[in-house]
Amino acid sequence: MPTEQPTTAETPLLRYHLGLCTPMELLQRPELSDRDKLAVLRQWEHDAIELMVADEENMGGGHSAPLSDIREAMRRLTAADDQTPDADGSETMVREVMTRSVKTVHADNRIREVALQMAEFNVGLYVVLDGETVAGIVTDRDITVRAVAHRLDPDTHAVADVMTNRVVACSDRAPIAEAADIMTREGLRRLCVVDEGGGLVGLVSLTDLALGANGDATIGRVLRAITRSPASGGPDAGQPSSRHTESNQPGGLHVYSTRPVVRT
Repeated sequence: MPTEQPTTAETPLLRYHLGLCTPMELLQRPELSDRDKLAVLRQWEHDAIELMVADEENMGGGHSAPLSDIREAMRRLTAADDQTPDADGSETMVREVMTRSVKTVHADNRIREVALQMAEFNVGLYVVLDGETVAGIVTDRDITVRAVAHRLDPDTHAVADVMTNRVVACSDRAPIAEAADIMTREGLRRLCVVDEGGGLVGLVSLTDLALGANGDATIGRVLRAITRSPASGGPDAGQPSSRHTESNQPGGLHVYSTRPVVRT
């Protein structure tokens, strides 16, 4: 279901961008309340994760304060109220960091239709359905590399012809370390997330993993495995796919080879 997009009001907090000062220096700013400092640190955490992923993928993410420094400042700020994530020592679960709002399209939708939806809703990824089951995932990069680069007619070709048709899922009750292991083994940057009944309840991405403990190290480990994985490259990596070929069989092992169901 489409979610309402929140608007960002102009506030003085926007002046405190990542790199303006160190996280520990931010804690000494007398003009900010503890609540405002925590809001700034949380935004810095998000920005640092995005920069870290871009840097690991050699996309020129740039330099920023280490994620560990930002989280240490958050721990000090929230220590009195015991609001630190994983303060009880328990592992972070996939359901705590996954994206719950999942947009879907049908496998027979034309490529241009999907591209226009991506532009309209500012979304770079759609789950592709075959009936009520997940058949694959299509990203804006898939459209660029597999459709535009190969001069496929976007008005006649279905999105199924360019989607990534390996479907790998993990449980929403799994610890994020397990999700990282699956990504490493399967050479994927994102997984479908299913509940106990096999229903699709969200997506978990490489960036989401950084929200757990030792997130920066986790991202580096998974990305290094992905870049060496045949699933992320090879001579057919940029070729259009087909839902009518054997390559359409879902990847993964055990319960991960099931097709998630989208319940209406």
